[in-house]
Amino acid sequence: MTNVNVTEKSLNARSASIAKASVKIADAMHEHACNIAAFIKSTGNVTPATTFVNLISASVRKNALRQWFISFGGCSWNAEKKAFGKKKDFIWDLVAAHANPFYDLIPEPDFKPINGYSLIKAAIAQMEKALKDTAHADKHNVDVEMLEQLKVMIKKPSEDVSTKPLDIETPELIKA
Repeated sequence: MTNVNVTEKSLNARSASIAKASVKIADAMHEHACNIAAFIKSTGNVTPATTFVNLISASVRKNALRQWFISFGGCSWNAEKKAFGKKKDFIWDLVAAHANPFYDLIPEPDFKPINGYSLIKAAIAQMEKALKDTAHADKHNVDVEMLEQLKVMIKKPSEDVSTKPLDIETPELIKA
């Protein structure tokens, strides 16, 4: 439900409060990861790292945290099992682990908008190239009928889809 008494000032104050809390949470997560790394070093048990990564919110940069455990926690990652394994002959540096928070290890990727029209044109070009590749004809899987339908679809777009923004419903504001 939308809070009709919301002002710019109140929204900015709430944003500042959430930002401050997020720094505390990130620092607590880093401290916890360092404790887990020290535990792994002393016991060889990587289960707490797996538990931590699998339990944290989807809003957290899990790939950065996984990479941190690989770099500083003596772990390897098994994507199929969604679990860590223990690296053999890992060289431990817990001082470096403390100095390098997971959220700084891998920069968050920049937002890259897509252009659906361009993507379809590129896919058509790849499919046509694959059809001409007689040396690997048995390796490619190109549905010729679908290729022809895609060609027809992009020949005469009803409007300039390359620049038109998506019309997405905005969710209601949540009362803080």
